[in-house]
Amino acid sequence: MIIDDDVDIRETIQDLLEARGYEVIAAGDGARALAELKGGARPGVILLDLMMPGLSGEEFRAQQLADAALAGIPVVVLSGARGVDEAARQMGVESLPKPVELDQLMRTVNKFCPRAPH
Repeated sequence: MIIDDDVDIRETIQDLLEARGYEVIAAGDGARALAELKGGARPGVILLDLMMPGLSGEEFRAQQLADAALAGIPVVVLSGARGVDEAARQMGVESLPKPVELDQLMRTVNKFCPRAPH
């Protein structure tokens, strides 16, 4: 799952992952992503932007952790925000600073989703 309000970034990452065989759920904000998750979506990993209108990345993560059914889904903060590593550490997750290199992105996704679905 990709949660990012920047449509270009969201669609580029989605296209890259889908080209490698991954099924991708994309959401433009945290509220939409929570709705998808509460509707039954169970991604192998969530790539989460920090700075979004409405529900920020931190607020999304707090709501995710408050729901026992969603709390165990791994999250990686993918953000260009200053202090992204510290913010991710405080949230208890990994981080990838934007702009992210393709190899680094794929290593991270493969860590949580070792094989693309068939």
